[in-house]
Amino acid sequence: MEKIDVNKVNPAIRSSPLLVKMLTEAKGDESDRRILDVFGEGVLSQGADPNISATGMNTASSGCKRIQSQILSEMAAIDNKRALTSMKSWATFVQLTASRQRSQPFASLKEYLPYRIINAGKMIWFGTVTFAIALTIPEEEMEECKQLVQPAFAAISLTNDLFSWEKERDVAKDGGQTHVINAIWVLIRELCISEDEAKVVYRAKIKESITKYLVTLRKTRTNHDLSPDLRTYIEAIQYSLSGNLV
Repeated sequence: MEKIDVNKVNPAIRSSPLLVKMLTEAKGDESDRRILDVFGEGVLSQGADPNISATGMNTASSGCKRIQSQILSEMAAIDNKRALTSMKSWATFVQLTASRQRSQPFASLKEYLPYRIINAGKMIWFGTVTFAIALTIPEEEMEECKQLVQPAFAAISLTNDLFSWEKERDVAKDGGQTHVINAIWVLIRELCISEDEAKVVYRAKIKESITKYLVTLRKTRTNHDLSPDLRTYIEAIQYSLSGNLV
C-alpha cells in the first residue's frame, strides 16, 4: 500500500512534528490505513458522526481530536516507536467497536464475547501496556500473542459485565430499550434461564477463563521459544485481571 498522505490527516495531528514524522515513516499497511481513517479528516466528512458539521468537525469532535493529538504527541516525545504502536491499537479499537451497531442484539455468548473483548479495550490496553513498560512484540508473534491473552481479556470483559449488570439493565429499562449489551442478558435469552441462574453460569465462565489464562501464564514463563517481551506482556496482564475488580 502507498504511504499515508499526512495532508489528509486532521490539523490537530499535523500540528505535531513528532506525529507527522511517525505517519510519514509508517509502512502504509492496513494498520496504518486505520490511523488515517480514525484520525484523518476524510472519515469525518463521510457522515460517520451525525453531529459533524459541513465544515468537517464540530466543536466537540475538534476538541476530542486535539486531546488525542496532545496525548499522542507527548507519548511520541517519550518513545516514538511504541507511541506509533499505541496509535495503531487505538485506531483499531475505534474501527472494530464501530463496526457493529449497539442496537443489534446478540444471539449467543459465543457471538457476543469476541465483540465484548474488543469493546472492553483489549487493543487500547495492548498499546498502553507495551508503551508503559517499553515492550516490542515481534510481528511474527502478534497472532500468537492475541491467542495467549484471549482468556484473560475474556475474564476481564465478563467480570465487568457481571458487576455492571444491574445498572445497565435498569438504564436500558428506563430508556425503553428491548435488549441490554451485557453477557447476562445474552445468557438469559440464549439458555432461557432466570437472571440468578445466568449469574451462576456466568461466574463459572469467568473462573474457567481465569484458569485458562493462569495455565498459559505458567507455561509461557519457561517457554523460551517466545520472545522475552511477549513473555513479559503475558505476565503483565495478570495485574489487569486483579485491577479490573478494584
